[in-house]
Amino acid sequence: MSKNPFFINKGPFSLEDIFNECGLTPKVDYKKIIVSDVKSLNETTEEDLTFFHSIKYKNYAQSTKAKICITSDKLKMHLPKQCIIIAVENVLLAVAKITKLFYPDSVADNFDNNLKTPEVIFKNKKDIIFGRNVLIGVN
Repeated sequence: MSKNPFFINKGPFSLEDIFNECGLTPKVDYKKIIVSDVKSLNETTEEDLTFFHSIKYKNYAQSTKAKICITSDKLKMHLPKQCIIIAVENVLLAVAKITKLFYPDSVADNFDNNLKTPEVIFKNKKDIIFGRNVLIGVN
């Protein structure tokens, strides 16, 4: 499992927990199916959940290794047969809810007014305020 450089993964969670987080009722008992993380279509393993929200990611969807995918009814036919599909109306909203489950600290951006603006990068930008979990670097 890859490490998130900013947040701590609070998982794993059962698939039933994920359905509950989305306000859905599973048709099958999913307590025994465990999900380790939320990842993009092309970065998943069989332990992960992913999401497919746009047809432009069709090639990634067809070859995803994810065990579970959140998608819409109109896109689900592009996913592998072994993938458990969670069909929702608003894919990105469901993913946001699930991401909050795995990474609860990722949804709060508590501003720290004591941080100083790096003048080297932002010349003449005195009104910039940085929140926590901001990474500034080359490019």
